[in-house]
Amino acid sequence: MALTLSAIPPAPRVPSARARELIFRYQGTQKALLIVGLVFFGIGGALSIPFCWGVPSDIAIAAGGRAQHGRVISAQLDRSTKINGRNPTLVRFAYSVDDKRYQAESSTLDGAVIAQAREGESIPIQVSAMNPQWARITGSTRSIFGYGGLMVLFFPLLGLLLAGFAVRSNRREIRAFVHGEAASAKVVYAGPDRTTTINGRHPWKVDWEFRSGADGKIYAGSLSSMTALALEDFSKAEEIVILYDPADPSVSTAWVD
Repeated sequence: MALTLSAIPPAPRVPSARARELIFRYQGTQKALLIVGLVFFGIGGALSIPFCWGVPSDIAIAAGGRAQHGRVISAQLDRSTKINGRNPTLVRFAYSVDDKRYQAESSTLDGAVIAQAREGESIPIQVSAMNPQWARITGSTRSIFGYGGLMVLFFPLLGLLLAGFAVRSNRREIRAFVHGEAASAKVVYAGPDRTTTINGRHPWKVDWEFRSGADGKIYAGSLSSMTALALEDFSKAEEIVILYDPADPSVSTAWVD
């Protein structure tokens, strides 16, 4: 193994075509995380537009709104939307700020607010000090889904988190390959990664353990690919050469020539 280790080029290393395919590109678990993350971000981001529409202005009003009165223009059910099985009521009203007339609308399920919203009647409202065009009836929201619409942001945020994990893992492995120190590692598992599925298939992965020359502790690492043949030589070996980051030995990747 000493001869094998001595054959590893010094840092910074230039990857071969195979190393670029297996390590520098997103493969196996990293690829799955990236795809799922981007899908969650894309779909969640698209859903966030209608669900969170009006929430920023609601927050602005809550943070610095002033109370006054407006006059109801109309109040009617929004039959295109259901919240907990009910259609909210859209109330349109007019009001004035500094002698300038504005119109706005609020969405509500509150029966007390709806009862007040009779055409031509005066109704208490809140107007944003930041932008007088942002206003709502007291006790209602400008957003159709209210502040609950913010829950939809969970999906794009989760997508960013998953994609971020994939990118971070990939960048760390590239750093270990280019600048890391070589060590011998024992292969402890070679087989399908049953924690991950892409199009009904599990990636093939190789897990290893090694002792760091930096602190003498034992660390683990892995490499995965959607093609078992791409890792065939690692799967059949009892020991392989890996490259690890001496500043953080938990980051390692296999030496691929």
